[in-house]
Amino acid sequence: MRNNIYNAIAKTLADRYTTIYYVDLATNHYLQYSASDDYKELEVPPEGDDFFSETCRNVQRFIHPDDRETVEKISDKEYMKSATEDGRNFMADYRLIMHDGAHYMRLKAVRTEDLNNLIIALENIDDEMKSREELKAISEKNVVFAQVAESLAKRYGMIYYIDTETD
Repeated sequence: MRNNIYNAIAKTLADRYTTIYYVDLATNHYLQYSASDDYKELEVPPEGDDFFSETCRNVQRFIHPDDRETVEKISDKEYMKSATEDGRNFMADYRLIMHDGAHYMRLKAVRTEDLNNLIIALENIDDEMKSREELKAISEKNVVFAQVAESLAKRYGMIYYIDTETD
């Protein structure tokens, strides 16, 4: 029964995240527990002996040039250990280059209860970030239109907006 519960939890998490890594902090050995088809195309080994070295090599291949410095910093073993001390969670957003362009990703890292292992989950947040960018652009346009209307209002006593389709 207990294994069924753990399998259900693992499946639910695997469906939510693009990929999940389990990293042994003593040896740096890692296992990749799930990966979307898009992520599999990157051909990142599903298991390896040094998660941090592998990640550093992949930064140049798969991370957007504007985000490389940040990802190199957060991918450092000592940085990750420090950021997840005392049961703290760590989170960072960056752009990952895949076959069809850059995708916004969110890295979430947490240590296991015994603090000896690191669980890293990557979530594709591309739709969320693109929606934010669209809202920001709309907001900026609204500010500009408000400034134009305010400037015109100072010169004229009354301004009418007429919908040309409905008069």
